[in-house]
Amino acid sequence: MKRTRLITFAAAVIILMAAIIPQGSVSATSPISVYVNGSKLAFTSPPILQNGSVLVPMRPIFEALGADVSWNQDTSTVVAASQQTKIELTIGRWIAKKNGKDISLLSPAFIRNKSTYVPLRFVSEALGAAVKWDAKRYSVTITSQSGSGGGTSKGYSLQKAWSLGPPSETYDWIQGFTIGAHQTTYAMDGIKIKARKDGKERVYFSLKNLAPKLEEYGLNDPATIHSFRLSDMQERDGRLYVSGLLFLNKENEQYEYYNQNILLLGFTYNLIFYIEDGQPHLVYVERAVVNEKPDNFTWYETSSGQPENILQWGDFYLYDYSRYLLKLRFTFMEDGSLIVPRELAQRHYLPNEGGGQSVSHSYHSVIRIHPDGQIEELTSWGSHLGSIREYSHVYTTDRHVLPVLKNGELTLYTGNGYIMKEQLHSGQRTFTELPEEDSYEPQFLMERPLYHKGKLYFLNDKGIFTLDQDQPRMLIPEPSIDFTGMDHTVYIVDFDYDGKHFYISDFTTRTIYKLVPSA
Repeated sequence: MKRTRLITFAAAVIILMAAIIPQGSVSATSPISVYVNGSKLAFTSPPILQNGSVLVPMRPIFEALGADVSWNQDTSTVVAASQQTKIELTIGRWIAKKNGKDISLLSPAFIRNKSTYVPLRFVSEALGAAVKWDAKRYSVTITSQSGSGGGTSKGYSLQKAWSLGPPSETYDWIQGFTIGAHQTTYAMDGIKIKARKDGKERVYFSLKNLAPKLEEYGLNDPATIHSFRLSDMQERDGRLYVSGLLFLNKENEQYEYYNQNILLLGFTYNLIFYIEDGQPHLVYVERAVVNEKPDNFTWYETSSGQPENILQWGDFYLYDYSRYLLKLRFTFMEDGSLIVPRELAQRHYLPNEGGGQSVSHSYHSVIRIHPDGQIEELTSWGSHLGSIREYSHVYTTDRHVLPVLKNGELTLYTGNGYIMKEQLHSGQRTFTELPEEDSYEPQFLMERPLYHKGKLYFLNDKGIFTLDQDQPRMLIPEPSIDFTGMDHTVYIVDFDYDGKHFYISDFTTRTIYKLVPSA
């Protein structure tokens, strides 16, 4: 569950007007070109590349994006305002304000040759525009949401699509949802899958009915069933496919540690099944291991399936185990095969050239599960997803990896903003990194991936965006959503797309909303 205020997207910020050139300011070796909606901007002073950020004279960019600008002489602060956003940026300061919230900058605004320079990406994205930097051509392409130079993006209102009502059991909580065929909506409420069509709703399936299928794995205990955490849910050819995590647990089992009883923790299992004509069918069951733990112990917290589990261990607080595991996001092949990432046991032994074995303490791969149940490994790597590339910071959002296989090319969209492509016949890998606002406020982390009719969509703390030729394009930035009248903090659990509208689900009110463009 993403605990963010209505998709807390820290989009970026804007602007200024007066006073002092910071140290380390460097002009680009080649002139930098800036295009807004296809038109090249003209500047009286050239853009500057500093600390990895492009800074430009403020007046042309504000005018191109349709922002109103004012100058506070007393505080040397520029205030830029659009319909949805107010940004304050003080000359020489590394902190700006967006709608009253402090946001760190990679480079502060400054004055040079009587021109006030502002961070280009910061300004543009704060006004709802998408930014693409071409390092080879030293050019910046900016696309505003309206596509015509107006900086304000279209607003969206929340239209209630389905309220699940108050929970009927202790373990009820909206884990996620999907819009299936014929506008049937399926929502996972605790361990129950509910269906709604034409205003009528019913319990479509309960995981209690899956227990007999799991008995041979020892996963049929009621507490284990209640520990289920949804990863993905999709309908295809009359079948509802469900993937997630199960935590091996027994009610009230205890473990004594230094004369203190704590909840006993077991192992986590990856699980995929489908429901057809009301009957469950197992597709994939495999044990995984959580690697986040204090002092190398193999105990992990659980409270028999409560949605938010917290265990204090000395100075450590352990959170819901599902936060540390790879999400089983899957895509379909035309023949019905599933393409799935998997996380295997903690120790995996790999043969060395010339004999002997090496140990990988964690092991990941992407597999193809054929319709007959055969499992084919497509690619693999040791340790965390970060190890598949030569360098990078490793974010916990790696767990959101989504694999897509087309024409022999496997593409991994990893949550940390990297796209890996591998030619399966040759093993050649290439990487694309999505642009970020800065290292503290990443703009395009690929969380909650959604694959809809060959196109990808992502929901993160900044909004809903898609990819065009592996380059991000923001579709619905958070500031464009109108939460007027909401008397609570909205926690976004999941989202979906029916080809026309996006939908989001709110944990607090157990409600699914349709995002409708404002009139």
